[in-house]
Amino acid sequence: MTLFKYTPRDLYLIIYALVALVLPWYMAYIDPAFYLWVAVGIIQVFFLVLVMNTSMHYHMHCNIFNSAQLNRAYEYFVTMVTGIPFHGWLWFHSTHHRYNNDQKGKDGRVNDPVSFYRFGQNGKRENFWSYCILGLYRDFKGITLFDPTNTCNSKINPAHISIITRETWIIYLYLASIFCINFYYGLFYLLIWMLSLIGNNAKSYGEHYLTVDPNNYQLNSVGSYGRIFNFLCLNNGYHQEHHVNPGLHWNRLSELTTTLPKNRKIIKGIYAFNTPLWNDFKELWNLK
Repeated sequence: MTLFKYTPRDLYLIIYALVALVLPWYMAYIDPAFYLWVAVGIIQVFFLVLVMNTSMHYHMHCNIFNSAQLNRAYEYFVTMVTGIPFHGWLWFHSTHHRYNNDQKGKDGRVNDPVSFYRFGQNGKRENFWSYCILGLYRDFKGITLFDPTNTCNSKINPAHISIITRETWIIYLYLASIFCINFYYGLFYLLIWMLSLIGNNAKSYGEHYLTVDPNNYQLNSVGSYGRIFNFLCLNNGYHQEHHVNPGLHWNRLSELTTTLPKNRKIIKGIYAFNTPLWNDFKELWNLK
């Protein structure tokens, strides 16, 4: 039996995650000048978002290993690296694929727990900045997952809570290890981690903003086809293709491109910039 279930190219997913794991320990240990904390920290924010959407995300759809034990160990590993419980994201993401950023129904609730309509008012989408920043607060408070205000029809299976709790403790242990090496860098890394979670929310928003037809499975997402972008991000720009066939391995997503309608939403660059950054900022602060 071979080690990799699909292709040895999945080694890239492991390497990305390893770099993200070791870099905070290294920075905490060498304790460089503060300007290097900031410079490397900016890179870390973007890189953590990348790891969330490659090393963790792709494994959800296509397990890396043939061995169930190795897959489970890897899930604990990427949980530690990204600071996101794997099985929490697994539920959010699989439900997202089922309902795809749906709008509120007649009952005033959505089905997709990460839909940007969920916490919007009067049937409108939520403000971009609110979704990204207030969304982080909701995640930490458990509002997004446990839904105390009953804004989402989809509910997580209570049987999954115990494993999510274990994964959360793994995150705490990893953060504690950084603090043990360098307390002040540990505080700085908390900022890096939270900014990466905000950045991931921004990416999620941009993947479905201004799509051609949210109800058409071939037109309900956004594509970004820059060669350098998709080389570095392991085909993460083939998001429409991914929604058409979520079970297709990331290495083969480009095979679907020619089968899609040409009038689908296509952008250049990263998804976080396919968002109403400035307009929603003005709206948030009542600026003209």
